[in-house]
Amino acid sequence: MPLAEPDPAARALPVGAPAGYNTAMLNRCAIILRAKEPFREWLAGLPEAEDISLEEIDRHSDVYLLPECGDEEEAGHLVARGFKVMFEDQLELWCADERRYPEFTLATFKMWFDVEFRACVEDLGAEPLEDDRDKDRAISDHDGS
Repeated sequence: MPLAEPDPAARALPVGAPAGYNTAMLNRCAIILRAKEPFREWLAGLPEAEDISLEEIDRHSDVYLLPECGDEEEAGHLVARGFKVMFEDQLELWCADERRYPEFTLATFKMWFDVEFRACVEDLGAEPLEDDRDKDRAISDHDGS
């Protein structure tokens, strides 16, 4: 995605803070799931399946925020505890029929997805974070909610 040129009329902000953006280092780490061939093969076996590449699948993948952790090993333990939620999320993106889902095991999850770890998460948005499932609930008010 090409980056737009900055507006020269915008007021000066600290280095690295684009106009209209706040910067905040979140107390979270992030993981990105990358589909592997067995997941693509499952998709290809669904009714009305289209031939789709791993790259196209990955363009639809979510980023998951986890509690702050220091390294990939610690993040791996968190992923192992919460993999079922992420697994189901990924399947729901492509298929609403739960009868077609495999058994949610950690072994299948690892066979179907690579996990990329990111230790730092920065928020450049000017608006408060919101939960898309509950638009009235701001989650970045810094009041502990």
